[in-house]
Amino acid sequence: MCGQVGIIFGHKRRGSAEQDYLCEVFLRLLLHSEAQGPHASGLAWLKTDGTHRIVKQPLPASELVYAEDFQNALCEVDNQTTLLMGHARWRTRGDEFNNRNNPRSAPAASSAPTTGPCTTPTTCFGAYGCPASLRSTAS
Repeated sequence: MCGQVGIIFGHKRRGSAEQDYLCEVFLRLLLHSEAQGPHASGLAWLKTDGTHRIVKQPLPASELVYAEDFQNALCEVDNQTTLLMGHARWRTRGDEFNNRNNPRSAPAASSAPTTGPCTTPTTCFGAYGCPASLRSTAS
């Protein structure tokens, strides 16, 4: 089992206060997800031009959030960021301190496995009663 969290920023321009607030919400979500995966954690973001950043460590989220790489990556979230996601995971094989045992996925890959009902943005928005106008632009 693992904890996956994320915020879809979309294409809306946001002020620095709103960006800071969303990063704080992300931090809280990631910290809450640690109960679902205490052995390794990370974050990734994706920008409109396709650039991305992945930070992962064999640390619980409660320790990762203090790591310099993590804080630097979170500080790079800006108006070009479209997606911010995090992952807290249980070890699945071997020792979690061997970072090769903590797989790295390309952020441009299709949807990641989930334990919930959301398999695409359209079904996820529909499952939570979002307006049809949002659902049609999500995929």
